[in-house]
Amino acid sequence: MKAFPVLACFILGPFAGCTGSHEMGEPWGSPMQFSTALPDRPEAPRDLAMFNGRNGRVLMWADLMRLARRSDIVVVSAPEGPVPDMVRRALFEDVTEAFPPVVEIACTDEVEPCATQVVEAQGRRRLVRCGPDMDLEALSASIRAQAWGKVVTTVAVLPGQARELQPGEAGRADVVVHLGATATE
Repeated sequence: MKAFPVLACFILGPFAGCTGSHEMGEPWGSPMQFSTALPDRPEAPRDLAMFNGRNGRVLMWADLMRLARRSDIVVVSAPEGPVPDMVRRALFEDVTEAFPPVVEIACTDEVEPCATQVVEAQGRRRLVRCGPDMDLEALSASIRAQAWGKVVTTVAVLPGQARELQPGEAGRADVVVHLGATATE
């Protein structure tokens, strides 16, 4: 009976509501959240405003962890500062604790040397730290070209108090995190 949903989606496709299966790595799309409300003054780092970089859907920390679980490589691009560092540290700590073994890599803002360094690193899961000027889409494409079959998730930590994905941010990364005004400031 488990094969029926797969067969129904294969045959009926979009008519059966089976689109979006790639979203968030879930077999049937991302599950509905209990709440999509963003806190007025979030507690950094796990309650910051996060969005799917492709469709603008509000994400929670659990969604980010679910992506990290399904990824071989997680690339985080963030500006310098205490709150961005808290976001990066929290993500790296949670991934390292939940999904060992993990290799951490620090990259420059040059795509090809970074991609080569990531691909040559040994380890099941690689966490990559790079600066805010890194072209995450180009880096992801370069890593995939050099390490065929690897799942790469990109996270862009951006300044600003946006409560939704901004037009210039669409496609910048798989997950966009807005720093905004936090309760830790």
